[in-house]
Amino acid sequence: ILQRFSRAGKRGISSTCSSKNLKKKFPVTMWLPRFNWKQNFARELVIGVTLAFVIAPKAMAHALLAELPPIYGVYTAFF
Repeated sequence: ILQRFSRAGKRGISSTCSSKNLKKKFPVTMWLPRFNWKQNFARELVIGVTLAFVIAPKAMAHALLAELPPIYGVYTAFF
């Protein structure tokens, strides 16, 4: 572990925070600038609401099957 930290210190902070590394860790930075809001936002909103109405009851049912309160199912579905 110490060798790993010493190598990171030799590289410097700029190499670990490069745009290439950020794009690798956060892929949204690649596709979000190209997202066509006018064409796709309504579709994405409908899909998101539909999934929420399907996933929430399913998660509550799974929690009940595990003999837990339904709210735990909702927590696990969205987090």
